[in-house]
This record gives sequence, structure tokens and C-alpha cells, in this order.
Amino acid sequence: MKLSLLLAPPDPTAERALTAALASQTGSTDSASVVHHFAAGILGVVGRPGVAPGALPVRRTAAGDLLAVAGTPLVRDGRVAGVLDELARRLAAGAPSAEVVERLTTLEGHFAAVLWHAGERRTSVVTDALGMQPLYRGEAGAGTFYATDLRAVAAWAPETIHFDPAAWGAFFYIGHPIGDRTPLAGVRRVPGAVVRTHAPDDPGGRERTWWRWPALEGTLPVEEAAARLVEELRADVAAGLRESPETTLLLSGGFDSRLILAILAEQGARPRLITHSHPDENGDADGRFAVATARLYGLPIEWERASPGFFRTGAYLDYVRRSEVVAPSLYLFIAQVAALVTPGLHAVWDGCMVGPSLKFAGGAATMDAYLQRRVAGRRAAARRAAARVLAPEWVEAMDEGFDALIAEEVARVGDGPAATFHFQFNSRHRVRIGQNPYQVYASQVPTFTPGLAARSWEAACAAHPDDRRTRRLCETVFRRHYPHALRVPVASSTDLLNPGGSVAGAARLQWQRARAGVSALARRPKVAGLLRAGGVRVGFHWEPSPFVAAAPATHALPATVVDRSRAAALRPGAPGFADAAEVVFYLEAWRRLMRGEPLDPASTVGGAVG
Repeated sequence: MKLSLLLAPPDPTAERALTAALASQTGSTDSASVVHHFAAGILGVVGRPGVAPGALPVRRTAAGDLLAVAGTPLVRDGRVAGVLDELARRLAAGAPSAEVVERLTTLEGHFAAVLWHAGERRTSVVTDALGMQPLYRGEAGAGTFYATDLRAVAAWAPETIHFDPAAWGAFFYIGHPIGDRTPLAGVRRVPGAVVRTHAPDDPGGRERTWWRWPALEGTLPVEEAAARLVEELRADVAAGLRESPETTLLLSGGFDSRLILAILAEQGARPRLITHSHPDENGDADGRFAVATARLYGLPIEWERASPGFFRTGAYLDYVRRSEVVAPSLYLFIAQVAALVTPGLHAVWDGCMVGPSLKFAGGAATMDAYLQRRVAGRRAAARRAAARVLAPEWVEAMDEGFDALIAEEVARVGDGPAATFHFQFNSRHRVRIGQNPYQVYASQVPTFTPGLAARSWEAACAAHPDDRRTRRLCETVFRRHYPHALRVPVASSTDLLNPGGSVAGAARLQWQRARAGVSALARRPKVAGLLRAGGVRVGFHWEPSPFVAAAPATHALPATVVDRSRAAALRPGAPGFADAAEVVFYLEAWRRLMRGEPLDPASTVGGAVG
């Protein structure tokens, strides 16, 4: 479920604003939406496709108390609907808001909850432990607005839509937002594990944190940490199965989704399995190992093949709409994977939270080393592309804003391996990677990602960082608890591994490495030329997107952002055209999305944003 909350004096303008926000969040004609008025404002909720209004996770008491939860919350002691019913009974019996909020902080999964306590005239907003459920906050005039979609905030106050050059600098230079900054100027993403309260004596709101990350010091032997983490993951999976016994697992060739499959099978579930080919990575080891793993568990699997023309289709534009342009997506397989997630899957399991808890303990020894590796080369190339088409003053504003944003975040996280972990998790993992399961997939079906609970991270952080960095924790989890799952080799990032050590696994691994070697050889220019001359199709290549090619000529970006004479001078096929056109495409797609306009550049161009 999605929500929009407007805290403002009731008037016709506020009503129209919320109606516009709800319309922007409705992703299907089959999505139900309801509006609740209360003394401090208006709450609107939008269900997933096929969910009846009466089944939405919203409760209201006779006294006017209001409770709603967006996302896919979970509970360890029953079902979410039962917890909401229990809280509604407590409210009806006169329970104070503090008591209800305390219970809301025990929810797991990804969620954002809203409570209006009529007796106290107090509104409380609660976020999940890690802040994985997107929730944005903006202000205009006398009102404060919360929404699970950026475009809902923009629909509420279209006159306030402006590009944030610092956030766009992060988009182009590092590939994802930093911290709680968003591309929409003045709008912030609400952090994880917070309670924000608004009351008549404090309309601006107060914020407190209900959970903090444990130190990454490692207090348990690896075997004990592995056992504790497996216990938590089993509880997560059991909670998800109670909510949706009929479910689908997006299975890759790596550790993360394989561990979820092992736990699902252990608990008697037979999920529908879907994998997607990655033909340009290690000879498609990801898809091939996923298929072999499905056979290992006696389950059928749907192996979806990559379509070279995907980025020429409306399906890609739908991904852009649902992901809200928070990170680059052109020519990435994940955009095509998202197109597979439809309401017919009932629910989806994704391994995005298992990976960092098992294997990641900091990307580098210092923040300087981390940023040098992640930013330096990418920034130089992105800046060259931006300078070809954007207004010089705006490029300078991106540079200055990005540097200030990096300095601010570094000051917050400190230095050392733990700092690099927190920086990468809070920015890259939470926003760039999390956007798919928690925003794109979740708009269609409930999405379950074991390892999201606070107690799961307390278990993971109890392992020594070196045991996570070297995959020792990960391999201990499998060898001690799920050795059967290691009978098939693993594709972990760019590595091909045989951690199970079986003879059959070793043979399969050697065969896959040979396949990957042939694929890499065929991509060499001279070899590729000979093969093409012989009529042999070489490798996998995405077809260029016409939406990108059209962007420089069809955009409606303001002159403060784009140098229109430079954009008009760009010619397809000229050196640097593709990179410069991508810059315009992302900015224009975001402008159109925030304005509620069609994303296809061939559509009528509308108003500009500054």
C-alpha cells in the first residue's frame, strides 16, 4: 500500500492537492484508493492492484483515531491484520499514542505507519528500522506533506518543483542519492527507525530515533554468529509465509536468493521460481546456476531471456515511472527483471538484504579510498557529458553541491571500514538497490526481503567484520546449515565459486569458466570482426534507446539547467552524443514524471521546472 498524508488546515485547495497526489500514486485502474479526513489534515491511501478497499491496512475508531501502514510490514507473533485490529481496540479503549507507537516499532519488514490520536490531537509517523520503505517529507506554506512517492509530493505542490543540483550531481557522479537528499529540492527522505510527531503545540514536528545500528566490532565466533543469523532469517521467512503462502522467488545464481530458497524449502514452501539471463556476464553463469539450483530442489523455473530491444519499449518507460528516476537505469538488466513482477505473482521474495548482512563489512579501509574507487573515474566521465549539454552555471552548482553533500555525509559517518559500510548501505543499498524491491516490485505485490529486521542486523553485526568481508560468515551459514545448496557453484558478483567443494560442482564450474572465457574472447574487436564476417552473431548488445536519442530535441528543461543551443547542436552519431543525450533523458524523464506528463518524448511537451 502507498500513502499520502497532508497535515494542513482543511480547505478546498488541500483536498485538491491530496486528490492529485493519490492520482499520481495509482499505478493501475484496478487499484483502490480511499481518503480519510481528520482534525489535523487528510490521509489518502492507495492499494496494490486487485486489493479491495476493505482489505487495505487502515483502521479507524468511533472516536476518530486513525491508523494506516504502507509497504509490506511483518510480525513475528501472528499476522499484520491482527496487530492492526489489536491496536484499534487499544485506541478505542483509550490507550495513549505512546503505547500504540511503541507497538508499531516492533513491526518488521519495510513499512511506514501513520497514527492520528484524536484525544491527544497528535499525529505520529513511524518508519522501519533501516528506512527501506521510501517515505518523503516536504513543506509548503502552513502544510507538511508525507508520501511514499516523490511524484505525490510534487503533485501536492507543483509550484515548488525544482531540481536539486547537489542530488543530481550525486545521481551522475556516484550513481545514487546520498543520505536523505532527493532530486526534488527541499524534499527529504525520512530516515529509518524514527518517530516523527506533530501536535498543536509543535506543528513543525519532532523526531526521535527508536533503534540504532550496533557496532561492527564482532563479538561472537563465526559459527555462533551464523547460527544466530540463520535463526533470525528463518523467523523472517515464516512471517512472510503467514502473510502470503502463495509466492514467487526471484532466483539468481548467487548466495543470497539461494539461501532464501533453502529456508523456504525447509519450511515446506514450493515457490514459483523466476530467473533472468545475464548473457554478457560470465557466459550467463547467473541464469545457468539458478536453473541448476532449481533442479537441485526439484522445482520448475522460468528462465527469462534478455531482450536486446527492451530499452526501446514502453515497458522500460513503465520502469522509469515506477522507480521515479532515483538512479541511472539505462542498459541495466534489473530494469528488465522488474518488468516480470506483476500482480499475478501474488508476492515476491528478493535477496537484497541477505547479501550485506552475510558478506559486506565495509568497502574500503578509509572513506578517501572508497570515494576514490567509486567516484573519481565515473565523475570525470559524467562531468564531460554534462558539460556538453548543461548550462555551465548548473554544472558548477552540481559540482559544488555534490562536494558539500559528500563532506556532510562523511562528517556524519566518520572514517574507517565501519564508516564506508554505513555510507554505502545508507545511500547505495538503501536507495539504489532498495528502490526495486521496495518501490518498483512493491507497487504490484507484497515484497519480502529476509534480513530486514533490526534483530537480524544485530545478529549479523555480531560477526567479526573480517568474517563477513572474506565470505567466511556466508560460507559458514551454508556449510553448517544448508550444505545441500552448495552442490551447485555460485556466481557472486564477478566471481565464479565452488564453495561446496563437490566434484560435480567443480566440473560444472570449469565448464562455466570455459564458456565465460569463450564469450570474453568473442568480444575482442578482431575476433568479433572475424566472427561477424562469417555470419556469427557475437555477444549480447542492448539496442540504443530511441527515447535517449530524442531527448535533446524534445525536452522542455529550463535554460537554467540545459544550454539549449548546445542541446540543439547535438547530432546522433557524433562523438559524445550518446552520453550527453543520456544526461538530458534522465533530467527530462524526471521533469515529466514530477509534472504528471507522459514519459514518451513523442508526447506533447508541457511546462518546465526550474
